[in-house]
Formats: sequence, structure tokens, C-alpha cells
Amino acid sequence: MKKKKARIKKHTNKFSAFLTSTPKYYIDETKIYRPHVSYGNSKMGKIAYYALLSGYGYLTRKDGLVFCNIPGTCKGCSENACADNGCYAVRDELQHNNSCIVPHAENTVMMLYHPTLFFQMLTLELIQNDVKILRANESGEFPTLESFRAFVDFAKSNPWLTVYTYTKRFAWLETVYAEYGYRFPDNLHINVSIYINKDGVRNYNNPFGFSEFI
Repeated sequence: MKKKKARIKKHTNKFSAFLTSTPKYYIDETKIYRPHVSYGNSKMGKIAYYALLSGYGYLTRKDGLVFCNIPGTCKGCSENACADNGCYAVRDELQHNNSCIVPHAENTVMMLYHPTLFFQMLTLELIQNDVKILRANESGEFPTLESFRAFVDFAKSNPWLTVYTYTKRFAWLETVYAEYGYRFPDNLHINVSIYINKDGVRNYNNPFGFSEFI
């Protein structure tokens, strides 16, 4: 696939128009943000990762406080399998909102509007810090098909880097897989997050045999 040049698109703060109250953290959708990368935690060890906002809407506390004007990235993505009240990523963002919501939201804005530029800047960040393994979307999901394509292009352009992620974007995964001739780069490891309901019904039949996380 041809390498795409990053293009700066003009856009407005469209998400804020749907809010009925002032969020605790306001993120300007018209700005360009550098990627926020973390270099390990108690769960990930010393593996570098970046995260996006999780959940299916605006992160909101039980008392009605809205934390951010940017909604989570999981809408349309197996809501029954991972309801907001039971999602560990949503709970973590609400509990540690002072340290994670702003970087997650700024990453989300870049993935929404400038995914190619996001991954170009991310490449420089990883090279400068001698990173060899990256977990993508430690929380959240690919917000657009374009961001999914840019992610796979990023992995292909950096064969020295081992990249892995989990996703429930099954339709987009199959679309990009077909565009790549049904073979992803060897350094890219995509796991499909499988949910089996109480009746034993899977949320994805996995016709291409992707690695599964149940």
C-alpha cells in the first residue's frame, strides 16, 4: 500500500454542541496534540502503550458530572459485551480522571481527525525512547476506519517495532485485512476480543482465524 502523507483537516468542536453541562476537562478539537505515550505500569510491565478514551458516550460520574467534552471511542462496538458499568477502562478513567482523561482525550482527537499524523509523530517518539514493543489502544477503540488503516500502515512502516492490540471492530478489521491482501505485517499482532453470552452465542465468528481473547 502507498504511504500516505499527513493532511491537516479543518474542523470544529462538534462534540461540545451535544453537551448540556460544562465538562471538568475541555479539549479543543481544533488543535494538534503530540501523542501521549506511557512507558509501563503495574499491568503492562515495561511495555510502552498509548490509550484512547473508553466507553460509548461522555464519561460521566453517577452524580451527573461530565468529565470531558470528547466521547469515548467504543460506540457501535459490542456494547452488550462490555457495558460502561462493567468496563475496567471506564472505571479507571473515572477513578484516575486527574491523570488520564486529558492525555487519553488528546490522543482521541488526533486519532479522530489526524490519524496519519498521529502515527508519524508516534514513530519519532518511540525511536527517541528506543521502544521495541508497543501496545496500541490500551483503552478505547479505533474510532474510525481511517484510523484503523493508519494503524496498520504504521506497523508496516516500522518492521523493527512489535505492535499488538485488541479490538472489537470486526467489520473494519476484515475490511483492512482484505485491503492488505489477507496478510498483515509480520510485526503486527491483532487479537479479536470475543464475548460469549449466557446462551453460548459468540459476538464474532472469526472466519479468518485471528488470535482471540475471550
